[in-house]
Amino acid sequence: PYLLAIDEQGGWCVMPWSRPKLDSPGTTMSAPAGDTGMPGWSATWQVGAREMFSLAVFPGREFDWEESFDKRIVNTAAEPQPEALREISCEVALLPRTHGSALFTKGRTQALVTVTLGTVTDAQLIDGLAPEFFKKFILHYNFPAFSVGETWPSTGPKRREIGHGSLAERALETAIPEEEKFPYTIRIVSDILESDGSSSMATVCGGTLSMMDAGVPLKRLVAGVSIGLVWEDENNWKTLTDIAGVEDAFGDMDFKVASDRDGITAIQVDIKTDGLTEEVVETAVHQAVEANREILEQIKE
Repeated sequence: PYLLAIDEQGGWCVMPWSRPKLDSPGTTMSAPAGDTGMPGWSATWQVGAREMFSLAVFPGREFDWEESFDKRIVNTAAEPQPEALREISCEVALLPRTHGSALFTKGRTQALVTVTLGTVTDAQLIDGLAPEFFKKFILHYNFPAFSVGETWPSTGPKRREIGHGSLAERALETAIPEEEKFPYTIRIVSDILESDGSSSMATVCGGTLSMMDAGVPLKRLVAGVSIGLVWEDENNWKTLTDIAGVEDAFGDMDFKVASDRDGITAIQVDIKTDGLTEEVVETAVHQAVEANREILEQIKE
């Protein structure tokens, strides 16, 4: 048998198991050697404010984690809290030699975001297929291996890093003031220190904080959050606000939404289903906008 253990911060691992001995969610568990196991044993684990998994352990075969995840959300007897945000921490002015810096933490996702200001001559020349132009707002996103406890060669940015950086840049560029009001080139660099879901949206929140720290007169404040989905059929589904890595891995959607208090500035959607119904999209957008308003209140503080 196998057991999926999840701690209160969203960390998880799969471990061999014979007979579970459970004290409380997030504690270390052990079983006597040679135990034969207890078919049908189950327990509920918590991650933050919402129920995470109702697990069952069956001897002699691997457990279907994805099936368990779906039924946990859709058919659970105890209603979870799918609109709860993970714990948020905002810090600014951490680095004394940068124009602006911020450390944005949400759950176990953490982004260190720095801002450098330059003159008009520091704008980046874009020489592509379209007519060349100068770019005065630049965002670079770095995802080092240690942020997810892994190792890989330190090469140039990969497709994922370029895509996440582009999404965060698009989300924030609507907040950049006009050249007449702020004639400086702005470069943001986001270094992901820890990742457990939606590091691109943490970059958006950290970018807002770091530009505020640098004294950029933003037209609006922007935050971002990711909405997940557990889908069984058109009548049985549930959206989840601020998904962690395990909910992204076993869920059916990663709906990233960046917005200010007036509207949406950027969207990116990844799905594992054949499509999305209009009701799912409306629910996801509504939850994201409400969650972003709550994040913006904490950013203002």
